[in-house]
Amino acid sequence: MSDKKKKKEIKQQLLTTFPIPYEFIDIEDNISISTSKNNQPNKEKIVRQALKFHSEGNIENAISYYKYCFKHGFNDPRVYSNYGIILKNKGKLKEAEKSQRKAIELKPDFTNAHYNLGNILRDLGQLKEAESSLRKALEINPNLPNAYSNLGNILKDLGKLKEAESCHRQAIKLKPDFAEAYSNLGVILRDFGKSKEAESCHRQAIELKPDFAEAYSNLGNVLKDIDNLEEAALSQRKAIDLKPNFAEAYSNLGTILISLGNLKEAEICQRKAISLKQDFAEAHINLSHILLKQKFFKEGWEEYEWRWKATDQKIEKKLETQKPEWDYQKKGKILLWREQGLGDEILFLSLINELENNVEKLLIKTDKRLIPLFKRSFDKDIEFIGKEKFIDETKYDYQLPMGSLGKYLRKTLKSFENAKEFNLTANKERSYNFRTKIINSNYKKYIGISWKSSGGFRGSSLQLEELILGIDSPGICFINLQYGEVKKEIINLKSIHGVEIKEIDELDIYNDIDGLASLITACDEVVSIDNITATLSGSLGVKTKVILPINSYWPHSIEDKKSYWFPKMNFYRQVKRNDWRQPLNEIKEAIKNSI
Repeated sequence: MSDKKKKKEIKQQLLTTFPIPYEFIDIEDNISISTSKNNQPNKEKIVRQALKFHSEGNIENAISYYKYCFKHGFNDPRVYSNYGIILKNKGKLKEAEKSQRKAIELKPDFTNAHYNLGNILRDLGQLKEAESSLRKALEINPNLPNAYSNLGNILKDLGKLKEAESCHRQAIKLKPDFAEAYSNLGVILRDFGKSKEAESCHRQAIELKPDFAEAYSNLGNVLKDIDNLEEAALSQRKAIDLKPNFAEAYSNLGTILISLGNLKEAEICQRKAISLKQDFAEAHINLSHILLKQKFFKEGWEEYEWRWKATDQKIEKKLETQKPEWDYQKKGKILLWREQGLGDEILFLSLINELENNVEKLLIKTDKRLIPLFKRSFDKDIEFIGKEKFIDETKYDYQLPMGSLGKYLRKTLKSFENAKEFNLTANKERSYNFRTKIINSNYKKYIGISWKSSGGFRGSSLQLEELILGIDSPGICFINLQYGEVKKEIINLKSIHGVEIKEIDELDIYNDIDGLASLITACDEVVSIDNITATLSGSLGVKTKVILPINSYWPHSIEDKKSYWFPKMNFYRQVKRNDWRQPLNEIKEAIKNSI
């Protein structure tokens, strides 16, 4: 599976940053409207009364007074700025922007108007302009904690995390009891991986503001990161108690319940989040993973289409094309294009023989590292193109992202069972050469191993030492299939425990996927955590033992011991979170029995 993709699957933690309320000019005096001797209302008193109505929450009267001011030509920047706030709250963002700009035109150094304009521009998605407006407000008045905090939120949206952190810290310095700024800072620190500091910030926010639902939800997210799942769930539930219509907290609670093994309540939570916020893409995609995991394929694939609207799915940019999406009723020339990582490409491309039977011509845009393997494995008429290359639209009639294949070709479990088995084909000559290098009369079995994922589920990776000590038996030769910097681990294992891991030094496991496929087929079987190595091994038809955490990726279902995607892939699951002893012992016994 795609390592980056899996990190986000079910794990969608919806961080909330808190824009500080818009600034308006309020008047505390008890003003009554009088008239001059000429029976003409006093301009300043009318303006002040309008502002007073607004500050008291009497919006309808405030609107009437503001409109009176406009009608009679009162070019007062306070009126335009406050009226802009009302327009913003009514969802009329463009009109609100225009009103704030008018206020600035009348008074270029009007701090409130620059501040309000920045917040409106953020809501409009014009982040650069929003940043400029808030910086201008702070240039005029550098002692505005609200402006610093909202500028920090905008900088976070722009990916400027260090500057964002500085802004929130400055907001707290100016206003030490600023609960929202503490929670916003906690969000930034979590992005930096500083979980303990983030936790402290959210707890401080709650201490300052005990009814702060968003801070409880963000605290729950951090507690999930440090594997304090029970308290994380309690924190999300507290957020919901404080704010019963808090869609994000329901979705966050759902992701925590998945990790706790409570799939049914997790589904209820995601559905509740969607009922509260129908266009909540993250909740829809979380629900899709839950449904697919339970093999409810039809609804699961429908919900999976929300991945394009979810903000943190880490999928490729959607193909820019004028050509329509393919469906099962259409023939013609089809472009199937990559959207996720290597593991997901291999997973979904296991379906393309069936797709090819339903189209006239198939073009596949994929990672160039996979092309040699795919060309050898699939029909020669299929054209493979590197993902970075441009394809003229005249070459195809329809297009389809790979992840959408399932909704046409795998609507039921029966469709998996009835499918003709297909395996990728490794380079046999390279595989033979690798086998020659690793073979030794002292060994009875050759097992490829992989124990790390650069971006999988939290808790899905193992230490090499834990893996080997858990499955080692006499007569086994272990072969390294792990990408990344692992040389030190391998040396330490041999030094401490006397277990040697065979390596093919000339093979670049990360970049030479075709070579990795050949090395996998040179092994008798593979033992791996859930990563690209496991998926590749299963797709090659090699006996593959996959070690799974309690919260595993959706294609591995819930309790199945065998994969319905790859017949030679077997699952060995944790029964207790963070405890690998049972699955490793089961693998050890299975290997011993096969020697």
